[in-house]
Amino acid sequence: MRVKTILEAACQPITVDLSHDRGGNDRLSQWVRNSDLVVMATASAKHAATGFIEANRPQHLSPILFMNSKGNASMLREIRKYLES
Repeated sequence: MRVKTILEAACQPITVDLSHDRGGNDRLSQWVRNSDLVVMATASAKHAATGFIEANRPQHLSPILFMNSKGNASMLREIRKYLES
């Protein structure tokens, strides 16, 4: 939630969607297929949704950003690193 708040305040107009789903569903599928960027904190996403997200992300879109951390700072750092590249 903190990263969502920071990004939406600093990068208007963007929308940050959060999912804590343990498996795939229609809403998650739509987000993965339509989002400009997908970020997955694998330290807190070791479940069936991880594979579902990978399987549903179209190849022509930006790659999924994986980070083995739950920390806000590391997530923001990885997003910034990706955007600067």
